[in-house]
Amino acid sequence: MTSSAISNAVEVQVSITICRPRQLVWNVLADVGRQPEWMRDALSIEILTDGPMGVGTRMEVPTQIGFLRTTDTMEVTEFDPPARWTVVHRGLVRGEGTFTLREHDQAPSDATEVEWRERLAAPFGPVGRGAMTLFRPLLRRQFQQDLDRLRDLCEA
Repeated sequence: MTSSAISNAVEVQVSITICRPRQLVWNVLADVGRQPEWMRDALSIEILTDGPMGVGTRMEVPTQIGFLRTTDTMEVTEFDPPARWTVVHRGLVRGEGTFTLREHDQAPSDATEVEWRERLAAPFGPVGRGAMTLFRPLLRRQFQQDLDRLRDLCEA
């Protein structure tokens, strides 16, 4: 990712508490084949590399949020089960996304806090940043709904 893309990025952060043990939540979250079940913006996922999920895994994900549809090429840059997973987005919209899982200290001992943070930058410099800034509430709502579906899937 170029430094201009980083400086142009807009951050979106959402979180949720899931009343299940962290390892169970991780197993669902890191099963990328199941992501379209809860991540509605991910229309499908094609893994481009062989071997188990981990650092270096690359994938293509046709994505749609609102009226915007694009193919997101991602690479896993951090994979620390069952705590943290980071991908770099190398599609039209560039950036970095991280899932962090922690045991929830204010809930039952088997609850997990999931935080999803994205730093995303659109092309076209200040115009792209302006568009991403306007688009941020839609992204936040979409990502929160995705986490709601993840919770429902884990707690079922």
